[in-house]
Amino acid sequence: FTAPQDVYLQLPVFNTVVNSFFESVSGFTGTGLTMLENPSQIPYTLQWWRTFSEWIGGIGVIMLASLLLKLNHDDERLYNAETRNWQIPDAPLSATIHKIWWIYIGYTLMSIFLYYFFGMPFWEALNHGMTALGTGGF
Repeated sequence: FTAPQDVYLQLPVFNTVVNSFFESVSGFTGTGLTMLENPSQIPYTLQWWRTFSEWIGGIGVIMLASLLLKLNHDDERLYNAETRNWQIPDAPLSATIHKIWWIYIGYTLMSIFLYYFFGMPFWEALNHGMTALGTGGF
């Protein structure tokens, strides 16, 4: 539809909307399931999209939306849907979300660094660090 024709020829599994939708949803939900036989053979841009969607799915789409959009209605109900009804003591909801994000970012950077430090090429360290932390394993 919007991608150049040669992309569809390289990745025939995405010729159907169902497969493409499944791949995207599995990233944002943190399941890590894939329709690809060999994900390391796809272009880097698609690898990055898969990694990023998995990373966002690991922290929670609702928490991201509440942080970025500054939701004013039913923040607490959305937050409780993601976090199982816990909060950092004596902190407002937005401060709790910010702290959780900073912890998640810190662990992500640390895991990327450790993968790289122990000999993994940077691109692979970036992908593995982000998806392992998101627990989906894309």
